[in-house]
Amino acid sequence: MSRTPPARSKLTPSQSAKAAVQIDLFPERPVIDVLSPSAVVGPRTAARSVIRVRMRSVEAPHLVFHDRHGWYCETHGPACEAVPVAQLSQHIPVDASATPTASPDTDTHTATDTESMTHHAPPRRKRSGQ
Repeated sequence: MSRTPPARSKLTPSQSAKAAVQIDLFPERPVIDVLSPSAVVGPRTAARSVIRVRMRSVEAPHLVFHDRHGWYCETHGPACEAVPVAQLSQHIPVDASATPTASPDTDTHTATDTESMTHHAPPRRKRSGQ
């Protein structure tokens, strides 16, 4: 009597990796610490925010920076799972579609709005001896 092998799944390796998702039986809430950018990076830093996010108690914390390059994890880059958690801690929309937009018939760019949004750097001093 011949035995037929069991039918194999027709999923590709990438599809089967997506299908197998581990869920936590008792999920932990991430621990978020908002740090001072000047204390972490230095007094001349351009970073607007530095946030330490510990997703699970058994994992190392992620340092998430917000600077001119955008939001990113020090170790894993912008695709890290800690980046949206850090953004939510700062009350910043995670994706661009969540930002409110002005209707076309209203003028939202007044002179006072533009002046308040514009940052003017102080003039540079000349070094002595130049």
